[in-house]
Amino acid sequence: MADDGSPQEDLVSGGPGSANQGGFYRASSPLPSHSGSLGDLMMPVAENWCHTQVKVVKFNYMWTINNFSFCREEMGEVLKSSTFSAGSNDKLKWCLRINPKGLDEESRDYLSLYLLLVQCNKNEVRAKFKFSILNAKREETKAMESQRAYRFVQGKDWGFKKFIRRDFLLDESNGLLPEDKLSIFCEVSVVAETVNVTGQSNSSLFKVPQCKLSEDLGNLFESNLFSESKLIVTERDTEGNVITTAEIPVHKAVLAARSKVFRSMFEHPMKESSTSEVCIDDVDAEVVKEMLHFMYTGTSPRLDAMAPNLIAAADKYDLHRLKVMCEQALCLALTAENACMTLVLADLYNADQLRQHSINFINVHANEVMQSDGWQDLVHQHSQLLAETECLLVIGKVSCPSHPDLLTGAQIELVDHDPLPWELDDLMGQTFAQSNGSFKVSGCGSDFGPSNTPDPFLRIKHRCPVKGTWIGKKADEWPMERVTKIDVLPFFLPQILNLGNIRLDLDLNVE
Repeated sequence: MADDGSPQEDLVSGGPGSANQGGFYRASSPLPSHSGSLGDLMMPVAENWCHTQVKVVKFNYMWTINNFSFCREEMGEVLKSSTFSAGSNDKLKWCLRINPKGLDEESRDYLSLYLLLVQCNKNEVRAKFKFSILNAKREETKAMESQRAYRFVQGKDWGFKKFIRRDFLLDESNGLLPEDKLSIFCEVSVVAETVNVTGQSNSSLFKVPQCKLSEDLGNLFESNLFSESKLIVTERDTEGNVITTAEIPVHKAVLAARSKVFRSMFEHPMKESSTSEVCIDDVDAEVVKEMLHFMYTGTSPRLDAMAPNLIAAADKYDLHRLKVMCEQALCLALTAENACMTLVLADLYNADQLRQHSINFINVHANEVMQSDGWQDLVHQHSQLLAETECLLVIGKVSCPSHPDLLTGAQIELVDHDPLPWELDDLMGQTFAQSNGSFKVSGCGSDFGPSNTPDPFLRIKHRCPVKGTWIGKKADEWPMERVTKIDVLPFFLPQILNLGNIRLDLDLNVE
């Protein structure tokens, strides 16, 4: 119970005439919506619409009980008000009823208060209600209300079994019974009817054709209609000799609107602006045509097949959307064979999204990628990109062909190296182990000094434990220990080790 005499759990419940005697916890009211908000202004316009209006009839009623303290009704006995309605023409008749000493044993210390539907010309009605007590200043106090519209049928009531504690109500200091009068104020909201108003917006009365701007500009490009400039695309052999020359008619305004690079050529006193010709000798003619098709239409039908070459043209002429479209196409086409080449393309043309996807793909599919020709090209020609992958390090396995069923694992220890990698030196003497005879050494240094050794190498010590007894040794002993020198090709050191990346595939046999 709260200090003010009201119950701690506010319950709306049916009275003795209710089919449902259970209570419902009062829920918090939702916050009101704000009209005229930004969301309303951004609301889409519908072709067809409907407004549903729920009509509500509201009215109130005052019930005053004189000499309330002299009410001698026992627990469960009822006092009823006269009937009331929303107006003289209203067919719904209501009344209030109270149990001065509670409805049952549970509520014997409380006053129970209910709204009863006395007469009804419908199968049912739904209504919300609010009860309050008027104090000596005629102010509403101790208000309790239903948080939803309850279903009423004739003879059914809803209300509060524990509306207010009797001792609190009868305490004169609380001022709820001025001159021993109990004044109960009731507000009722009845759902009268629901009306749907439908309509159709004016815009739906007109059939507006689909936009054909892309198609029309595509036809303009294909027909060369009113073209006033041309792109001269020259292809040369490895010795610089001209193989073919193609002239492609274009429209300056379209190119300038779509590309800042072309706009700069035509705006400034350059050769292109005076001759209305743009010479291109570093992009194939078919690639240029596909780029122009995109500039006129916003589409690229041959994107998947031409993406590796088209991304170069998109980067050169600052066609950002086309460039990202190429990145997406190349990303979707990633394989172990082309992943390294794609990474090189992404690095060359600053395609950040494609670069990251390529690196992730290489890291996940390291074993397959390292068998490809692209990997060899990456190692020899683009070693700086290896620093951005994680498929590096020393990876290998130890096998025992004569006793494969006895081998349970291997331990690898770095014991020597030349030239000296400063950070790798910290790993000397440490042991790296993995089950099933495989091992992986990670964390190799990020800075190797220049090689002064004609035959650079790493030296590792490998030891193999076994199950049970083998060659007279117990399981907790190391029956075999060897030191193996791994020769490293000279190109590895300046191109890989100085970046902290090395991968050597080892297969060490222990007989």
